[in-house]
Amino acid sequence: GEAVADPYAMFAETFPCARVRLFVNPLRRGGMITDLMYVTELSREYRAHGGSIMLDLQYSDIWADPKQQTMPKDWKNLSFDELRQKVYDHTFEAVKTVKPRYVQIGNEITAGMLWDQGKVINPFDTVDGKADLTEDPAAWQRLGELLKSGIAGAKAADPEVKIILHIDQGGNHRICQWFFEHIAAQNVGYDYIGLSYYPFWHGSLSDLRQNIGELHQHFGKEIFIVETAQPY
Repeated sequence: GEAVADPYAMFAETFPCARVRLFVNPLRRGGMITDLMYVTELSREYRAHGGSIMLDLQYSDIWADPKQQTMPKDWKNLSFDELRQKVYDHTFEAVKTVKPRYVQIGNEITAGMLWDQGKVINPFDTVDGKADLTEDPAAWQRLGELLKSGIAGAKAADPEVKIILHIDQGGNHRICQWFFEHIAAQNVGYDYIGLSYYPFWHGSLSDLRQNIGELHQHFGKEIFIVETAQPY
């Protein structure tokens, strides 16, 4: 019979780096199956076939994005200091076990993460059709401390791992500049900017090109498009 191709070998040859999401305690159905055991096994196989891993930490039991950053069920009653420690511990364990080359500290954290403790804006509030970027310095401080805890956990597990901060709005320079200026003000150390770019939500390719250029010039970071899709 015909030889059966090894899917890991095929993918690792075509895509040298695989982006893998990790939920905290997922339902293990409806796409939410990527707990630590699943991700560890998948990543081990991918690395064995010459690939590397970009670990996408959702810090949630379900999908995390700008309109939902749901606190993991087992973390809901923690104090802020306890939550910071949990973020550190979870990130340390994940990086130590999965051995990624890159790690995202959160997924599309434009409005913050781990709501409500790490929430910086309400993504449903708009002014003249644009997101209302009302300022709350205490909220940014909390988000900054949560991010620093995750980064510290990642670096303690592997000093060489590269840190990505990921937001959506790849073609919206106003939002991206606003977010990363606040990150800089909180002295959060990271290596790469990660963006989602979906043309039907986030602007034209020229918008994306302009945004990437200006972000790189202003913040001195290389930019990854970590999520995208072609409209059809």
